Amino acid sequence: MSNRRAIGIDFGTVHSCVAVFQNGNVEIIPNEQGNRTTPSFIAFTNNERLIGDAAKNQISMNSKNTIFGFKQLLGHKFNDATVQADMKHWPFKVINDRNKPKIQVEYKNQIKLFTPEELSSMILAKMKNMAEIYLGKKVSEVVITIPTYFNYSQRQAIKDAGAIAGLNVLRVLYEPAAAAIAYGLIKKISDEQNILVFDLGASNVNVTILKIEEGVIEVKSIAGNTHLGGEYFVNRMIEYFIQEFKRKYNKDLLNNKRALQRLHNACECAKIFLSSSCHASIQIDSLHEGIDFYSKITRECFEELNADLFHSIFELIEKALHDARMNKASIDEIIFVGGSTRIPKVQKLLHDFSNGKELNKLMNPDETIAYGAAIQAAILTGDKSEEIQDLLLYDVVPFSLASFSFSFKGIETIDGVMTILIKRNTLIPINQTQTFPLTSFPKSQSGIIIKVFEGENPITKDNNLLDSFEFSDISQNSNDGLEIKVTFDIDANNILTVSVMDKTSGKEKKMLIKNKKERLSKDEIECMIFDAEKYKKEDEIRHNRIEVRNSLESYCFKMKTTINNDKLKDKINIYDEKKMIDILENTLTWLEKNQFAEQEEFENKLNEVEKLFSSIMMKSHLNAGKMSEGFSHDQPKDKIIPPVNAASSISKSYSRFLDIRNEHQHMLLSIEGYKNIPLLFLEDTIKHLENMIPNVRRNAWIAKERSITVANELTQDESAAIQLYTMEWIPSDQSFYIHINTALREANRDKLIPFLCYLKLVLTALWKLPSMKTTVWSGVKGDLSTQYPIVK
Repeated sequence: MSNRRAIGIDFGTVHSCVAVFQNGNVEIIPNEQGNRTTPSFIAFTNNERLIGDAAKNQISMNSKNTIFGFKQLLGHKFNDATVQADMKHWPFKVINDRNKPKIQVEYKNQIKLFTPEELSSMILAKMKNMAEIYLGKKVSEVVITIPTYFNYSQRQAIKDAGAIAGLNVLRVLYEPAAAAIAYGLIKKISDEQNILVFDLGASNVNVTILKIEEGVIEVKSIAGNTHLGGEYFVNRMIEYFIQEFKRKYNKDLLNNKRALQRLHNACECAKIFLSSSCHASIQIDSLHEGIDFYSKITRECFEELNADLFHSIFELIEKALHDARMNKASIDEIIFVGGSTRIPKVQKLLHDFSNGKELNKLMNPDETIAYGAAIQAAILTGDKSEEIQDLLLYDVVPFSLASFSFSFKGIETIDGVMTILIKRNTLIPINQTQTFPLTSFPKSQSGIIIKVFEGENPITKDNNLLDSFEFSDISQNSNDGLEIKVTFDIDANNILTVSVMDKTSGKEKKMLIKNKKERLSKDEIECMIFDAEKYKKEDEIRHNRIEVRNSLESYCFKMKTTINNDKLKDKINIYDEKKMIDILENTLTWLEKNQFAEQEEFENKLNEVEKLFSSIMMKSHLNAGKMSEGFSHDQPKDKIIPPVNAASSISKSYSRFLDIRNEHQHMLLSIEGYKNIPLLFLEDTIKHLENMIPNVRRNAWIAKERSITVANELTQDESAAIQLYTMEWIPSDQSFYIHINTALREANRDKLIPFLCYLKLVLTALWKLPSMKTTVWSGVKGDLSTQYPIVK
């Protein structure tokens, strides 16, 4: 095993995922909420910067300063048609800075401009931080995945983002290749197989044809579109409901950015819901000018709205097969990658395409790419684990790279026609050389300018200019005419080196193509690294402040529970009881009004409250042992009162929830009290549910050991309870899905189902909180009837 620990990051348009290979297995790293994917959202407020779930959850209240989809801007110019099209759907402002797109936000009451690379680095840094917490050590090396149709500029932009985040990018790996690596590890293949990887993400679709045999993975062809995916299906729904709103109320939503964002959120949930239901409802209170908007959409309507997009997707499949010189009968297996592959229409079309062949659902489509990236990272850092020793990937060039033209005095020859040296879908690494006569080279000249292009169009101006350089001192003494030899070398990391040789004199010049014109300069990157460190320190200060604030709030709630404990009531006189209640209420009121106080203020307040309570307890002859009777018996006494320095451990931030794991009834009775807690703490309320997981897991295993078969069908309420519990946002480890699935098929319903029904009551109570609706239903993911057949 290598001492180096590198991670794999699937940097997605809507969600990102990070994984690590260790101890012979790939481990998906959860975020602080326990989720295995993290929204690629960044929010800026007057007080702080938020990344991930926290940023996405507040988007309706802060849409102009909540940034997402910025991956689509990487490597693009402001006037690109795709950039202009995307801007129409974003509530935030994108400005033109010398034809480079930059995002404008208001942060701490100041206007700030961020490049797409800088924003991308914030997500990558978040993934890095999650990995460091999970592994307990520093992480500096990474493999990052990209769509197949990312050009040279976009690949370089990803590398720059990694550098800003403090990461050494070992390799930029194409997403389908990562999926193939994951598939190669999970399903050992001895015979030769042709695999089609179908990757339908939020904003891009990739189709890759691979040949796999005994761990050797050869990419045969790739096809893709970086502006087609789940978000575009959602946008069609948004346009549909905008027209419906206009038709019903004669009012236009287009100029109301906040309304459009709320409609987007509702449509995104509806799209997910339509994967497991034939219809979905849209319910948005006071959407525009006080008008409540209620509507419905059927699965058939959704499919009709996106019919042309579905057709475009399968044109890419045909293209990939054509480039691989295969037909659909040659495909042995189809692998699904990306959340949008759960759409029933997509699955049906692929099922029909493969003549009814069973589709491969061996892997979680949201995690497959990160899984493969982690394996590649382990291989590149010299991990000698037996599980990955036989895996080898041969990648291809996505575009016709290394196309070029000559110019004398800046005038391109051959009417600007491209001369292709290396065609797209050529295996890499590759070294290709071609000799060119300079028949029209003027004798008054001694140098030549070589321009290197990337693309499939026959005319240079319609392709992407990567770089140009001058080759001077060409000999004109040859009687056989002037000739130069041009070589293009692409290594395994898709890095292009161009060399030019004068055949007469033997003089040679080499150049590493860096696309400097489109990339950030060294000074810009260093400046952004400095800013990233500054933001990191600000985040650490904020994190520590929140930890201490949560410790203070946790202490207050614990003391309220202690005071209300029947065993202690007869040991506290009425006067002291009232004084303690007043102290707690005053402290909680102070907390609500001073959410953004400094860490020192929270620490002082906690010390003050602890001191007051200690004096009252001493006066009432209550020692620490008697106090502990108010808590669950399996809670360690040293955790009854959280220390001021709780900020040093992330796990302690949820200590208050562990304390009440045996007090479910008390939690239900007091749920109404959470209406008075600031929005910031509602996320913590959800954490109560995590305390129930050990109980369910324990009962599931007990039932499994007894091997009692479920004889009767589940009732509608029981099915609903199971559906609520199996949503992705509650459990934090994937193996639990397997445990609960097995238990439901084999287990004692008397032990398992009542608990799930109880959990349904808890979720119903949470549903009564208006601000929780979006949080709850945004977690409804996947086709439950497929993943959990017993729920049908």
